Amino acid sequence: MPFYAYKGINADGGVIKGSMEGADIDTVRDAVSSAGLYVVNLKQTNYYFSSLHKHILIRSIRRTEVIEFATNLAVMLKAGMPILVAHADIARTVENAYLRQTINSMRRMIELGGGFSEAAEAQSVFPDIFVRITRVGEETGNLEKSLLDVAAHLQKMEELSAALKRALIYPAFAVISTFGALLFWLVYVMPKIMNIFVDMGMALPLPTRILLAASNFAQSYWYAIIFAPVAAFVVLGYLKKKKPKVAYYVDLAKIRAPILKHIVHNRLLALFTEQMRILNTAGIPIDKSLRIVSEVIGNEVFRVAIDN
Repeated sequence: MPFYAYKGINADGGVIKGSMEGADIDTVRDAVSSAGLYVVNLKQTNYYFSSLHKHILIRSIRRTEVIEFATNLAVMLKAGMPILVAHADIARTVENAYLRQTINSMRRMIELGGGFSEAAEAQSVFPDIFVRITRVGEETGNLEKSLLDVAAHLQKMEELSAALKRALIYPAFAVISTFGALLFWLVYVMPKIMNIFVDMGMALPLPTRILLAASNFAQSYWYAIIFAPVAAFVVLGYLKKKKPKVAYYVDLAKIRAPILKHIVHNRLLALFTEQMRILNTAGIPIDKSLRIVSEVIGNEVFRVAIDN
């Protein structure tokens, strides 16, 4: 859905500017007005800007905020509170502006007769497993339990992600520091040493000549050395989306790379088992569970293995 930029006046006379996603301009106007603002100006933003803006806003919602939303909603539903009232109460306490907008948008869809999982799926904010498990909860009449199960699952994923980040901090620091020191040595230190040998007219052995050539290259194209990994990362990311074979071999390289393979492989195994656990707990048949996991596993090698 496109984004619309708006300018409105609140009850105190203050000017409020912002943006909101909506199916059309009338829907956004009604949503802004229902928030207590008098709409002064409203217009659709550029498509590419809207896409980038939406991506940034979605990334701004942390997994812990989704966990808190699911847990709070489950507690309120279990206490007998109507789902619309629960959404309104949670939205008032949420600090993240885009998550608050998302919850209010879900509430409006539910008011119009949509289901909770349908409203969640339309927002493109919640993970696929969140939508699927809550849909099962709606069908079985036990939405609050499904929400608690999803919250517990996402909490485990958050703990796994945090553990991996902690494990990778030192190796990443070591690699970056070593690369920086090597580049400094080639660009600044090595030329001064080599000038001494050149002035003396000494015949340089092959390894030293190779070092001299590497130093000259680093001096002339230091920017290429710095930006080449970034460019390679961007190109590989693009090719992975366009070419399934490229994605397969890149993911295979991650699994087989020394040291890295232990982290990547164990993470994928943990993700696979946890996803299967939560889906089976929800009562989803194993064949359908395998199909769902293959779609969200995030690794082509594992996806092919699961599908087979």
